[in-house]
Amino acid sequence: MIDQYQNQRRDLRLSRLSRWLGVFATIGETERDRSDRGFTIIEVLVVMVMIGILSAIAAPSWLTFVSTQRLTSAGNRALLAAREAQVKSKQQHRVWQVSFRDSDGATQYWVHPGDTNSSPVWQGLTEGDSTEIQIDPASSTLSADCGIADYCIKFEDRGILESEWSVEQAAVSDDVVGRITFQRRDAANDDQRRCLVVTSLLGSIQLNRDDDCS
Repeated sequence: MIDQYQNQRRDLRLSRLSRWLGVFATIGETERDRSDRGFTIIEVLVVMVMIGILSAIAAPSWLTFVSTQRLTSAGNRALLAAREAQVKSKQQHRVWQVSFRDSDGATQYWVHPGDTNSSPVWQGLTEGDSTEIQIDPASSTLSADCGIADYCIKFEDRGILESEWSVEQAAVSDDVVGRITFQRRDAANDDQRRCLVVTSLLGSIQLNRDDDCS
């Protein structure tokens, strides 16, 4: 009797164990089936909607960032061009100037001798598409005696401002001879600006930004 009772208990335990193993096997097969099938249509749609929402949020900020970087790049290149003209005036002991213009929707510059008769070689102020930047005429001076250019800065043989040219400019203040201001063409009404500021007759030039350009 005791042996029979023990055998029955053992059989019951084995039966329960078999049922549990069957449940786990079924769960494992279900997970494998899901893995084999991949994503459902609903899951794919949810992911696409989430990507669309995130893109809509991030895109304007990214475009503004890129546009601002191009404006900064344009200001830096304008400053380098002005300093190039200043250095060449010292080296060659003659008048050199940097000229700027807006032409066909693009902002361009040209570094050249003040008395040159050669054909102008205009270059874009920004790499690639120079139509994204424009000169802000409302905040720019230094337009007198510039020849074919809209705005210019002239240097004498010692690297100081060319005397006759500087006298003709409408000074911004006692401390500022004049400035040339650049802005984003697609956001002309915002406050982002970069400007070349001529601060003394000795030819001191600096690059200012935003409120310091008005």
